[in-house]
Amino acid sequence: MCTNEKLVTLASQWLQWDPNEKTRTEIKDALKTNNYSELDKMFNPSRAMKFGTAGLRAEMGPGPSRMNDLTIIQATQGVVAYVKKVTKKMNISCVIGYDARHNSSRWAGITKNIVEFSGGTAFMFEKITPTPLVPFSVIQKQTDFGIMITASHNPKADNGYKLYWSDGVQIAPPLDTHIEDLINANRKPWSSTFVQPPTNTLPSSHSMNYISSRGSFLASPSGGATPFYDEQVFQYIENLHIRIPPISQSAGKLVYTPVHGVGKEVVLKAFRRYGNLAEVMVVPEQGEPDANFPTAAFPNPEEKGVLDLAMRFAEKNNALVVVANDPDADRLALAEFNQKTKSWIRFSGNDIGTMLGAYTLRKYKDQHPNANLSNCHTIASIVSSRFLGTMASAEGFNHHTTLTGFKFIGGKARDLVRQNPNNEILFAFEEALGYMVGSPGVQDKDGVSAAILAAQLVAEVYSKNETLQSYLSGLNAKYGTHVTQNGYLISPSSAKTSAMFAALRNWNGTSKHPTELSGVSVTEVEDWYPANMISFKFSNSAVITIRTSGTEPKIKYYSELVTNKTGGKEQLAKLISSMLEQWYKPDLYGFTSKL
Repeated sequence: MCTNEKLVTLASQWLQWDPNEKTRTEIKDALKTNNYSELDKMFNPSRAMKFGTAGLRAEMGPGPSRMNDLTIIQATQGVVAYVKKVTKKMNISCVIGYDARHNSSRWAGITKNIVEFSGGTAFMFEKITPTPLVPFSVIQKQTDFGIMITASHNPKADNGYKLYWSDGVQIAPPLDTHIEDLINANRKPWSSTFVQPPTNTLPSSHSMNYISSRGSFLASPSGGATPFYDEQVFQYIENLHIRIPPISQSAGKLVYTPVHGVGKEVVLKAFRRYGNLAEVMVVPEQGEPDANFPTAAFPNPEEKGVLDLAMRFAEKNNALVVVANDPDADRLALAEFNQKTKSWIRFSGNDIGTMLGAYTLRKYKDQHPNANLSNCHTIASIVSSRFLGTMASAEGFNHHTTLTGFKFIGGKARDLVRQNPNNEILFAFEEALGYMVGSPGVQDKDGVSAAILAAQLVAEVYSKNETLQSYLSGLNAKYGTHVTQNGYLISPSSAKTSAMFAALRNWNGTSKHPTELSGVSVTEVEDWYPANMISFKFSNSAVITIRTSGTEPKIKYYSELVTNKTGGKEQLAKLISSMLEQWYKPDLYGFTSKL
């Protein structure tokens, strides 16, 4: 328990370091009015952000529990100290990018100032940039690390700080805990000048901004010069052109939405490089960067309703396919209009991973008819569809399963190439709309390259008078139907979440996991204790994995049933319904379906 006296002490200490007048004023107001409830939200040590493998991500506001100038300063000082410690270099180097969210460019500038203050070199994009450009540029510039200021597809109140290592891969344990230790050892700002706009990097408007208008500080510097941005975008697209060779077919009209994010400019440049691949039409209401996300409170293409504008725009313009990125353009969503039923199909991340993975293999075999597929590899996370593994067994290439997150997927791809430079990483994916296309390229999920690959698939499928839906059906008919159903419930607190997982680990007081569900026997359990993640395999070939989100208060479930019989979808749905009722117990724990 954190006493009121302790909260006042922590707040007073924070005020000595916080360089931002807006957040300082909020803290002072809470102290002046004895608003201990608000002070608890800001300063209770149990609420403080921890530097994890995804870096930092939280709501913007004052105190160590939120994203603000001081938490950015502390995080960067810890990262710089750790990089210097392990590299034993004084002149360290990094790449810095930022999205269009509130404060993103400001915090990128602060990060740059700290790196340069420490004697390092910072290559900072001069304007908003898709996340995949940062890990790409880390490799191109051979820097020690990379930082992306983004909260990806979180709500508008949030922002984040994402760290890539020198190999262009997100950091993995135990680097996060080592960096957290040095953040805690370097909490006092090294200088009082970090919040000043860097020379020739950011425009003069460099103010702190939470939920009001974006402000001109998101624009490129005075004069519009963007040499680093232009150089890296050009190199990225040329690299993409090699990894995904052009085809002669055209996809016709495609509707594209960046969902108020940063993808539009680079995506359109990439499509222009591919000539007549597609006529890309951008959804007007969502085409420009807007930190307030006016048409999508939760700007995640996975969420219901986010693609509705794009689908209506496509119908008006006689386009059959919608291609969407999330706001930082590292994810891809697809939807297709069914001309028979006059309705839209929103493909799941597993569907898209299945289609793009199979298409990538087909393209590779066409380009290398005598290739030894034993050197070819695909990768997917444990919560993603097993389809590529099934296909690998039939076709003779290698498939690998990793823990959840592209830090593990990208790390596996890196390790495979290090083990044997002749290894080809054809494709990797995670069901949460994340795809990595080919190597060498971006060692992380990349919505821009996935958009080009998806457009090529559309072009080839449509040239044969087929559809994406019929293409997916054909794959399932050939390799076996893989039925998936994923979802989540929202937990009101970490204590309630922990209670649910504790009950699953001590089912009915047996100190064991459940042995059956809805009359179907559990044949195997894999438990990642102390992490809140458990996988159950069933006698009917179904698999259900339950885990918590690292960035949101969600308890997610992922399920799959492989079958050659009809009724698989209904069979899996029945199992999931029973799981939610008997294992999740929303009435008992207060779980809900919406935030």
